[in-house]
Amino acid sequence: MTTPSSYTNATTLFERLNAPSNANALFVETASQRITYAQLSERIRKAATLFGQYGLVEGDRIVVSIADEQETILTFLSLLANGLTAILLDPDTKTSRTESILQMAQPKGVIADAVFFEQFPGANAYSMALSVKPEQLQKGQLFRKLLGKSAPVTNTNAYPALLQSLPVGTLPTRIDPGTVAYILFTSGTTSDMKGVQITHRGLFSHLQTLSQVYGLTGESRLLNNLLLYHADGIIQGPVLAAYTASVCVRPFGFEINRIGELLDSIYKYRITHFIAVPTMLALIQRFADGYEDSFQTSDFQFIISVSSHLEESLWRAFSERYGVRIVNVYGLTETVAGGLFSGPSDDSYQIGTVGKPVDMDARIVNEAGQEVPDGEAGELLLRGSNIMKGYLHNEAATVAVLQQGWLHTGDIAIRTTDGFYRITGRLKNIIVSGGVNIHPEEVTEIINTHPDVVESVSFGIADDVFGERLISCVVLKPDSALNELGLTAFCREHLEERKIPSAIFLFDDLPKGLSGKVQLNVMRDRIRQLDNQAASTTLDYTKLVLEAASQAFKVPVSALKPTDTSRTIAGWDSMAHLDFVIRLEKALGLEFDTAEIMVMNSLQNAESIARQKNSSR
Repeated sequence: MTTPSSYTNATTLFERLNAPSNANALFVETASQRITYAQLSERIRKAATLFGQYGLVEGDRIVVSIADEQETILTFLSLLANGLTAILLDPDTKTSRTESILQMAQPKGVIADAVFFEQFPGANAYSMALSVKPEQLQKGQLFRKLLGKSAPVTNTNAYPALLQSLPVGTLPTRIDPGTVAYILFTSGTTSDMKGVQITHRGLFSHLQTLSQVYGLTGESRLLNNLLLYHADGIIQGPVLAAYTASVCVRPFGFEINRIGELLDSIYKYRITHFIAVPTMLALIQRFADGYEDSFQTSDFQFIISVSSHLEESLWRAFSERYGVRIVNVYGLTETVAGGLFSGPSDDSYQIGTVGKPVDMDARIVNEAGQEVPDGEAGELLLRGSNIMKGYLHNEAATVAVLQQGWLHTGDIAIRTTDGFYRITGRLKNIIVSGGVNIHPEEVTEIINTHPDVVESVSFGIADDVFGERLISCVVLKPDSALNELGLTAFCREHLEERKIPSAIFLFDDLPKGLSGKVQLNVMRDRIRQLDNQAASTTLDYTKLVLEAASQAFKVPVSALKPTDTSRTIAGWDSMAHLDFVIRLEKALGLEFDTAEIMVMNSLQNAESIARQKNSSR
């Protein structure tokens, strides 16, 4: 088995970060906040005192569900440094899924926003139940605070304010490498959720691999604004920065209308590495006219593409336009973050591939489990010290993918004669949309709980920007008055926003094969026919714009009017705006330029631009 030659463990790392030489060094920087390593060190040591007061011991599981990014980062690292197992639970997670996770995980404690305890009052019964609350100002004190004449009044019973009065504690002298560092739950149905357990050995050995592959030092500055409740956001951001005593920069969440500002951040914050998902690169490629020199600074080294498949055409076009190398990383939540790397070194770099394994063994096997020769497709298997311990309380699922130390990835791959690996497909039925993994069965399960639904099926269709889009096809009861928007509203009540179908189609039946399974190829053909029929009809621009807006912003057509703007439609955010534009483009068979897209701030403007664009062809 291939492993890193050496790596720093949690105890050594946090002792090193506590050294006087790191006292004023910057750890995390946002548009409005800066956290130093001295502040991080004080926080985790005061947390040691707090955790001791609650009688927590190494390996106890603690749920973390905090909206504030700074608190999420500091809390995660405090748990890690003290040998406690963090269970990251996105605050956006819906009720039924959260309840299932709590029941499965049986945590000893919860550190979460106040609303969490309102929604799940049973969480107050855990050994440690800490409610995260912001500082409160006394009425009329705001201006005095701004003038420096008074201090905020804090709720000293709330976290993290209660840490202020605690003395600095002592960190563990040793944490067992086999102790689980954190658990991330993958997308899936409530009956098939999988909690990926990553041990301290797995985490820290892989952090060593990442730091060596990327060439990170104390001078590195990582731009990573991915979601913290996903592995690539938390691990390849603040955790990797802490491991290398470098800086993690998170200026703001990714928004289409702030792409220029994001690229300006490369120079402003002296960024050396930019961690992004392919969808972000596709949007930058489309909407960043005039920013072609953004990566040509004396500090910047390369882009790191993670989370989902990087199309070869996008890879080439982006690299040529911006004159920058993109390192393509292949990995899973089950491998911490990575495993195979195309770049940055010349000997591992080949566009269109996921490169070569680093500190891991890889092989490709057929259905019989036999290794196949170079050039022949089969399932990719991985082995290394960064492989997960297993799925929490799910031995059957663990045994299904972990066999004799080899992780069955579910991805189909080919190895070239010169040792490069190319991903060609998937065995697993997972949709990767905008870098987010979605199990279509989870969406189908939710839709089927609606009393008016007879049956449904959800699946992915190819998309140039998002990689894939989630589509749901539904059969309703004969007397039902339910429509697509009603189903969308139902999904919004029970699913996270990123899992809501981009389109819902109603059919009288779903075609099935002899096995009784829905024939997805037939359904895709039906949807293509519907799209073609819509494109061939005489254009009614008002109707076209309203229908596109209705689908993109998830509101009824009857509730829309031409004068509506992004301020009057609640669902009109950055990503929904892109969805709206793409729907218009597909309906008209054209492509808007960046300037046109940016001024589509009302339905009236969108219709006018669409008319003018189409008539000028």
